[in-house]
Amino acid sequence: VLDLAEGPVVLATSREALEIDGEHVVRVPPLAINDDGASAAVDLFVERARAAGGHAEPSDPAVVEICQRLDGVPLAIELAAARAAVMSPAELVVQLNSGLVDLSMRRRRGRHRSLEAVLRWSWDLLDESAADLLVQLAVFSAGWTFEAAQAVCDGPESVPSRLNALVACSLIEVSDTFTPTRFSMLQTVRQFALSRLDADPRAAELRDRHLDWLVHHATSRSIGEQWFSDDWSDQLRADFDNLRSAVNHALDTDRVADAATLLGASYALMADDARPRELHQLTEAVIDASDEPSARLWLASLPNCISLGLHHLIEPRLRTALRRAIDEGDEPSAVHAATFLSSALATTQPAEATKLADMALDRGRRFGDPHLLTLT
Repeated sequence: VLDLAEGPVVLATSREALEIDGEHVVRVPPLAINDDGASAAVDLFVERARAAGGHAEPSDPAVVEICQRLDGVPLAIELAAARAAVMSPAELVVQLNSGLVDLSMRRRRGRHRSLEAVLRWSWDLLDESAADLLVQLAVFSAGWTFEAAQAVCDGPESVPSRLNALVACSLIEVSDTFTPTRFSMLQTVRQFALSRLDADPRAAELRDRHLDWLVHHATSRSIGEQWFSDDWSDQLRADFDNLRSAVNHALDTDRVADAATLLGASYALMADDARPRELHQLTEAVIDASDEPSARLWLASLPNCISLGLHHLIEPRLRTALRRAIDEGDEPSAVHAATFLSSALATTQPAEATKLADMALDRGRRFGDPHLLTLT
């Protein structure tokens, strides 16, 4: 057509670029989803659910959650909405979260009959090495960087070219809002790949490498960066799901020290994140599993105690953290614990608070970390 016709314009849809002269690629993102229900994804679900004889309202939080769970993918939303005739949106959320719902529609033909069929069709078009990388990348719960993928996956030297192939096939998404660049999968794609990872004999080894990478990444930062760096806080937020899955894996495999290291390095996230209860539960699980919880782990437990109103735990935990820090020779944690214990006792025990403040200043000056000295 391009050779024979004069000045044609072709609008084509495809899973990947056609790579022909004159092509302008426009990547079509999933439908937008807003928490208040005013979004294209929610409108599509409500329209298709009502057409199927079900009941759905744009203001229903369950409808919004369904669309979020399905990443705003139109086909997935349409297939889920077809279930509205036999279950409420709230019931559908439960089924989706448990993995029990079959997203298929008999009246559709070919690969669009089900979400599984669409993903399997894309999977079958991949070469063996790219398909293998997609399975391995499912170990990441919340995206990854080039460096992380090369550290965790087999064949690190070929990761860039294989990752590029997966991006070209629209199975991997790229975000340039972070530095370094982050990659991710839609949850629908990840669930497909995860089912294959779970059956892969390398699964345990990949999860070990994932944990190793996060521990290495956390311990490569100074204590000042871990506690006070905005950049570190941003990375923790982006990697929260990875951190959670790694901590759970560490606990499941008796690597309690590594779980404690991860949570101890996550103080900045615990201090201002919107998920204090979940963080508190993770920290308590690691403290319970530890024979001798480190000073840094005790300190990491404090912000969520405050957020959850567990003020009766603050002073004893600070005293434990201070004692452990001194015993462990962990000067940054000793300065931190003495500073906050001084603040906690300022009105009720001013004499002890003054001594603790002097101790924190003296140790802070000797240690020489400007972040800690400024705090003190």
